Amino acid sequence: MLEVKDKNLSAVKCQLAIQPAPRRSALEQEWARYKYPVLEHALAQEISPGHAENTALHIWGYFRDQASEQEKTGLIQKQFNSF
Repeated sequence: MLEVKDKNLSAVKCQLAIQPAPRRSALEQEWARYKYPVLEHALAQEISPGHAENTALHIWGYFRDQASEQEKTGLIQKQFNSF
């Protein structure tokens, strides 16, 4: 038995998850449909440095192929300097 609050969304997630060979891409596509509303709700919480860095790296993923080598190197150096 499964109890869910968001019946349609949860039904789709369950169907994708229990397939004999679940495709990761199908799960990622489903997440892509809802990630921004989820992130919007996160804005109501206090911002932590770790969450801010995670968000910046997520956004970086959209632009990394367009970045110059100097920009890529700069990002890597800033990440290591933060430790």
